[in-house]
Amino acid sequence: MSRARRRLQETTSRYMQEREVYDKIQKRRQRGLYRRLAVYGMLTFILAGTFFSIFFSQNKLLNEKLEEKEAVEQELKKVNAEQIDLREEIKKLNDYEYVGEIARRDFFFSKKGETIFKLPPESETN
Repeated sequence: MSRARRRLQETTSRYMQEREVYDKIQKRRQRGLYRRLAVYGMLTFILAGTFFSIFFSQNKLLNEKLEEKEAVEQELKKVNAEQIDLREEIKKLNDYEYVGEIARRDFFFSKKGETIFKLPPESETN
């Protein structure tokens, strides 16, 4: 029995050594897994922060551009209205009677036998 007992102890001892080696390997793997997860977590956090930062800055830029577009559209409406007024003025200036009226009013030209009197502007306060 002594031989069987010694063999049992050797087998048990060998099993225990193998088990310890296996446990050490498992602990190293688990430690490596935690480190990898921590690194991946930090990278994910950094990337998410970067993406949110880019998103909010582009959203702000888009809003500024939309406001600028609205301002330019308002200016375009004013310019179009002014262009219509100027085209009407051009049509009026092609009429000789209108040009003569402006010349008499602004430059004091008169027709034959006509006298022009310049009156002071009326004041609103009496």
